[in-house]
Amino acid sequence: SIYLASLHPSTYTLVDGMESSIQSLEKIRQKHYSDLSVELIHSDFLEFQSTAKYDAVICEGAIPTQAFPEPMLRHIASFVKPGGGLVITTVDAVSFLSEAIRRFLARLHIGQPCLDLSHVPRLVAFFQQDLDSLKGMSRKREDWVIDQIIHPWNGPPFSMVDAIATLGSDYSAHGTSPRFYSDWRWYKSIHQEDDGFSTALLASYYSEVHNFLDWRFSLPAADMDSNNNLLTLARQVYDLEFAMESGKMPLDSMPLVILLQKIWHECTQLHDDTRSSLSKVIQAISSKSPVEECDLLGWWG
Repeated sequence: SIYLASLHPSTYTLVDGMESSIQSLEKIRQKHYSDLSVELIHSDFLEFQSTAKYDAVICEGAIPTQAFPEPMLRHIASFVKPGGGLVITTVDAVSFLSEAIRRFLARLHIGQPCLDLSHVPRLVAFFQQDLDSLKGMSRKREDWVIDQIIHPWNGPPFSMVDAIATLGSDYSAHGTSPRFYSDWRWYKSIHQEDDGFSTALLASYYSEVHNFLDWRFSLPAADMDSNNNLLTLARQVYDLEFAMESGKMPLDSMPLVILLQKIWHECTQLHDDTRSSLSKVIQAISSKSPVEECDLLGWWG
């Protein structure tokens, strides 16, 4: 928000459901951008209404794991003017697999499926080795534990495939970060009403999605059947963890072990070091001994 303010937009509207966030933003505005036209609105953005349309609408880190991500995205996208840009965060079960495993290990370590803020110091210590491997980490470790380990999931992951399907033909994918796609369209063919970028992006996604699993490696493209199997198994892990956290299933290691073993055996497109991390996880949660520390050997999605 500070960077965007430095560009001095003619209209700048910030919507946040946390009153403390609005108060913090107002202090920053008064200190650094008192001459800027900024509208700060304290509101759940699902309830936010406006007749205004914007050149850019940004909603990062909010849509995946919501109970109803599709209508949420459509509501947010409704504020983009024709020709404008929409920036969102997408998360699929492959990119989130390492975090899903960490959530399970945290619950094994504490000994219960539901965690609260009293567990934060203990979990920061539990994840110390893994967090030490993230040299560029900009978030406080306590905040990471709250956001990624304790905060309950309300719904499914939400991938870029889901986003493209939800928005339909009125929107065209424009780019991704990181850039992973190949675009072989002839330059004169992209000036049509449907520029075909979303189709090209989806083709690259299915051949490259295994690279979302482990940030340490950039592997060659894989065949679609192999990556679809990886997507299916990773989603089964997510759904299993979701069911255990929500109390629909007991906290049980064996169903997760079975799924992780299937990933290890069937997903040969993965790097050997990723497979070593999987082996370490399988060994840890198969053991009858308590899990005293988390060390996935630097594996992050």
